[in-house]
Amino acid sequence: MPYDSLGDFLAVLQDTGDIVRIAASVDSAEEIAAITNQVVQSSGDGGPVLVFANVRNNSFPVVTNLLGSLRRICKALGVDDLAQRPVPWDGFQHPAAVSHSIWTPKLSRQAPAQQVIRLGRDVNLFDLPVPRHPGEANPVLHSGLVIIGDPHTGERFIDRIPVQWLDRARVALHLPPYGSITPRLTNSDRQWPVAIALGGDPLHTLAATSRSWPGTPAGFLWDVCLRGKDLEIARCRSHDLEIPAHAEWIIEGFLHPAGLAADAAIEDVPAVALSGGRLGRGGEQPVMLVTALTHRANPLLPAMIWGPSPQEDYWLRHAAERMFLPSLQAALPDLVDWHAPSSGRGEDTLFVSLRPQYPGHARQLMHALWGHPRGMTAKLIVVVDADVNVRRADAVWSAVAANVDADRDMLRVTGTAAMDDLSAQNGLIGKLGIDATRKQHHETTSASVDLRQRLRDRWVELGLPPRLGETL
Repeated sequence: MPYDSLGDFLAVLQDTGDIVRIAASVDSAEEIAAITNQVVQSSGDGGPVLVFANVRNNSFPVVTNLLGSLRRICKALGVDDLAQRPVPWDGFQHPAAVSHSIWTPKLSRQAPAQQVIRLGRDVNLFDLPVPRHPGEANPVLHSGLVIIGDPHTGERFIDRIPVQWLDRARVALHLPPYGSITPRLTNSDRQWPVAIALGGDPLHTLAATSRSWPGTPAGFLWDVCLRGKDLEIARCRSHDLEIPAHAEWIIEGFLHPAGLAADAAIEDVPAVALSGGRLGRGGEQPVMLVTALTHRANPLLPAMIWGPSPQEDYWLRHAAERMFLPSLQAALPDLVDWHAPSSGRGEDTLFVSLRPQYPGHARQLMHALWGHPRGMTAKLIVVVDADVNVRRADAVWSAVAANVDADRDMLRVTGTAAMDDLSAQNGLIGKLGIDATRKQHHETTSASVDLRQRLRDRWVELGLPPRLGETL
C-alpha cells in the first residue's frame, strides 16, 4: 500500500523491528554520516533505518538509510518481492498511459508540508540539521527531490541532485554537466522557480532514481504510477510550482540567470560527496536564492548518506533494475537477466545473461546497452550464457575464465562517463565489453533457467530459509 507520509512508513517499520533509534547526542557535522556508514558496512543486508533523535544544537530528528535494503523498498511498494512487477505493466500497455488513468495528482489546499511557513528574512537554512560527510566543507543535502520549472515552456524537471548550503538563504544545485537543464538556464532571460521537497511517500525517492528510464511519464505522474494511487500536491507559497503535500520540508526559491540580479547566478563551490565514498565535482554551479521555508509542525529530516557501496543509492538503483527488466526484455527478447553489482556502485559494471542466436550477438547486445540510459555509463559489460546467474559474481567470473579469449572476446570503445566519474576526461571514458558466452556447445552441470524458476516458485514449500534461495 502507498504511504502518504514519512511518519506512516516509519510506523510500519517500527512494528517490523527495522528501526534503531539513537538517543545519544550526535553532531550533524560528520558524525551522522560516519555512524550510518559504519552500520551499513557492518550489515550484510543494508542495515536498519537510523533515527537520530538528539542532534546537537537542533530540535529536529534526522532519519538515515531509509530505503537502504530491498526489503524496505518492497515494503514501500507494497509487494513481497520485486519479481511481482510493482510497476503496473498489466494495467496498461505502456507506463506513460497512466496519464489517461484515474490516478492523477490531486491539488490540496491544506498541505501538512506548509503547517509552518517562514518567508524572507525569517529563512535560515542552518536551522535544518543537514549531515555533512567527511571532507565536505558545507552541509550537503543528497536526498532532496528538486523540482525546477521552465519559465518559457512550463515544463517541470524533477530529479534528486546534491544541494549544497552556501549561507542562510542560498544553496548551490549540483546539476549534471550534460543531459540537464543547464544549457537552457544559462541562455534564459527569466527567473527559474525551484522547490526542494524532503519526505512524504518514500516512493518519491525511487521515482527520482528511475525517472530517466525510457517510457516513464513526466512530472509527478511517475510517482503516481508507482504508488498506484492518487497523490496530493500543493502550490508553493512564493511561486506556482507543485510540491508533495505530505512532505516534511519544502525549500522554495529561484535560480537567477546571469544579468537578472546583482546576486551571483553561478558560483565556484566546494566539492561534495559522491556515490562510492569519493569526494569530487566541485567548481561552478548555479545558485538558488531561497524565498520560503515551510515544514510540518514536528518535522523529521530524511538524509541520504553516500559512502562505500552498497549504500542506499545502490539499493534504489538495484530495485529499478529489477522493476524494468520486463521492459528491457521486450526490446531485447534474447536478454535473460541483468545485474549491476555493488562492487561497481550499481552503475560502473553490468553483468548480462543472453541466449546467443548468432555470431556477434553478445557484441551487439553490449552496444545496445551502452545506448540505453541504464547502461550508458557502464565502464564494463560482461555477457554470459542464459544458464549463468548474473547475481553471483563468482559464477560470472568463472564463465569469463572458462570461455574468454582475450584477443577475440574483448571489445573496447569510448563512450559517455557517469557524471561523477573522476577518471573521465571531457565527459568521455574508455569502456570494455567481455563476451563470456560459450563459443562451442558443451554440456554443463549447472541448473537450467527453467529449473531455477521452478525452484524459486517452490522454495517456501521446500522449507529452506529464504536467504538461501536469493541467488537462484
